[in-house]
Amino acid sequence: EDDGEWIDGEFYCHDCCYWCEDCGEYYVCGDETYIEGYGNVCPDCLNENYTYCDECEEYHPNGDMNYLERYEKDVCDDCLEEYYTRCEKCGEWILNGDMYDEHTCNDCHTAKEERK
Repeated sequence: EDDGEWIDGEFYCHDCCYWCEDCGEYYVCGDETYIEGYGNVCPDCLNENYTYCDECEEYHPNGDMNYLERYEKDVCDDCLEEYYTRCEKCGEWILNGDMYDEHTCNDCHTAKEERK
């Protein structure tokens, strides 16, 4: 019994099963997802507790994610900080390339110019 685990009434060696770091159960290998800095998680825990970042293309805990409606993207905190800036006028997170300057997005700048 030290050389493996019982899963759904079947015995599996440790090379054929994995421990889910989230729920603390053993599962048969093949459906796990590795979360950087955390470990393997089962599909149920992945779907319930993690979101895929559209920028770095990795899964992160839901609490570390941000949905950017403007771009229809889920972005982790690290990517948000690295690739986006909050516009001081409208308050939206904007891709750095879509900023007019370090404080104002192109949309707010254009709106300001049109009012002149």
